[in-house]
Amino acid sequence: YSTQEILSYWPAGYPLLLWLILNLFGGHFFLAVSILQSLLYAGACAFFVFELKRTRLDKFARPIALILAFNPTLALNTIAIGYELPVASLTLLSIACMLRALRNSSRGLVSWESGLSAISLMLATLMQPRLILFAFLISGIWGLNKFKLQKALLMTIATLAIVAIGPSMLIQRNVEANGFSAISTNLGTTMGIGSGPGASGGYRSDYEPIPCPASESASNPAEADNARVRCVIVWYLENPVESSKQLWNKARFFWSPWFGPVANGTMARNPWRENHPFNSLLETEGGFNFVVGPVGKFLSRLWMLAWIVLLARGTLFLWRMGGVERTFGLLATLIISVNMLTSMLTIGDHRFRIPTMGLSLVLQAIGLLQ
Repeated sequence: YSTQEILSYWPAGYPLLLWLILNLFGGHFFLAVSILQSLLYAGACAFFVFELKRTRLDKFARPIALILAFNPTLALNTIAIGYELPVASLTLLSIACMLRALRNSSRGLVSWESGLSAISLMLATLMQPRLILFAFLISGIWGLNKFKLQKALLMTIATLAIVAIGPSMLIQRNVEANGFSAISTNLGTTMGIGSGPGASGGYRSDYEPIPCPASESASNPAEADNARVRCVIVWYLENPVESSKQLWNKARFFWSPWFGPVANGTMARNPWRENHPFNSLLETEGGFNFVVGPVGKFLSRLWMLAWIVLLARGTLFLWRMGGVERTFGLLATLIISVNMLTSMLTIGDHRFRIPTMGLSLVLQAIGLLQ
């Protein structure tokens, strides 16, 4: 219940989980975080691939396992402080539970798969509250494929009730610590960074906020944040041409490489970025010109296009298969799309791609291998 502003400005779920680990492991804190996050990712990938092998996608399971295990961005981020990789792991874990339940003949509404999925999504939502949309999609599609409409609604409601415990804890913390009811107070500022006159749609440290008198007269940070959100929405509606360009840029930035001439985002601390083999090219004038010049721009855009084309091919292949495979492909695509849309409504940032990057890699692998 600290009154430190940073714990109410950002959602405090991930720091609270780190606080628990610190109390348990003390001076071995960083080692413990690295091991626990690595075990979570390894377990989620193993469970997911295990269930994938029991569908008609068996021939894709082994290469997908290798891609998930050795993708440097995901594998190396398990040892970094940041909520993105644990959320990516919990998302894979939840979908693996769904795949297992859909091939199970049991028609019971309550099962260990649905319980584990709900708890996984609750922890993910505790770290990033907007991911409650993931919970709605997973539980809704799961329910509609397994039960009749009434039971499907009951399952979705029950799952969301468990998942809502995460954001509710953050609200309760802020009420106790600061006297206002809010999950966090950064949404208006975040939306403002990615919008307004002259904004590109991406992150900018020296941005000029959209004028918002209502936020200045607010009685607490939560009211001020709500006022800023309204001001940004009004600006979007009053400036449709400029806001449309910004939305397009945010979509591009979401898919941009980690570095290079078209990169845009806040993943500079990405361990893969820090150890990328192209880093040495930047140390010479010729190499720098190659990376940031016309060739680098062409290769970066080709990389983005290939990423999206393979993802679309994988989705189309799964749709044509029908059955559980179609359900998985539809769900994965919807989750990735929702994640991109939330980025477009705030800031275009390639870091926001990581929570659904496991699913993106699976669809791209299927699109390439098929």
